[in-house]
Amino acid sequence: MKINSLNVKRALKDVKNNKFVHVITLITIVLSILIVGTFVLFASNAGELLDTWKEGIKVLVYLEDGISDSEINRTRLEISDFAKVKKVDFISSRRGLEALKAKMPRQKGIFENLEKNPIPDTFEVYLKKGEKDLDYIESLAQKIEKFDSVAGVEYGREWVGKFVKIIAVSRLVAISMGGVFFIVAVFIVANTIRLAIYSRKDEIEIMQLVGADEGFIKAPFYIQGLIHGIVGGLAGLFILFILYLLFSVNVSSDFSSFMINIKFISVKSLVVIIVCSTLVGWLGCYISLKQFLKYF
Repeated sequence: MKINSLNVKRALKDVKNNKFVHVITLITIVLSILIVGTFVLFASNAGELLDTWKEGIKVLVYLEDGISDSEINRTRLEISDFAKVKKVDFISSRRGLEALKAKMPRQKGIFENLEKNPIPDTFEVYLKKGEKDLDYIESLAQKIEKFDSVAGVEYGREWVGKFVKIIAVSRLVAISMGGVFFIVAVFIVANTIRLAIYSRKDEIEIMQLVGADEGFIKAPFYIQGLIHGIVGGLAGLFILFILYLLFSVNVSSDFSSFMINIKFISVKSLVVIIVCSTLVGWLGCYISLKQFLKYF
């Protein structure tokens, strides 16, 4: 099947003559790209945010009250012996309270009537770069928790676990909705091409009678399908990018203190989305032609 200027003109002429149907098809593809792209955008940024937070994770080891300096040093050495531990910093209870006061300058009254320091002696355990596997951190925390001198261990396991689940659900939703909208869009494109075939029924029959090549007959319809897929995909991504710019300008400044940098979809993901959108147009056309063109 050859695509030449004549075939393109025939395809564009049919689009012009059936504007409403083709516009509805494009809008469907655009909305599909917008919805799926939004979930992809969220999941990619959430995943990157989790990676950033994981790089900053430190395991906090709270020590029992009243243990001796020798016991503190022994515990530090035992923790340092773990293969993936980079360093262990000791934060005394007095230093910890001073740091808390510095972070809460407007709540000084809270600390004035304290009978005893509520902050325990603490170790801050830092892992080697790249060793941020949550399963390993959990395993390390459980081992340290068994030390007699340790009162408790914390690394934010609850919120990290919940955030990981949110990302997993978002990715699953993106994939599921992508599949649903892919099928819906293919169905709509197929019906659009079917209407185009019926509108040119007499012309197709004449071309078949005079022995026109099958590829010559099908070419305009495939061009229409590809136009739907490519234009719909690009338009959907363009609108998504505009919405992303508006969102990032208004929201990024609010999260600047958290070092959160909202990014657009990666080039690889953009290419995949455009390819899938183009495939929607081609597949819808293929199904329609295979089912209905043989009847003419």
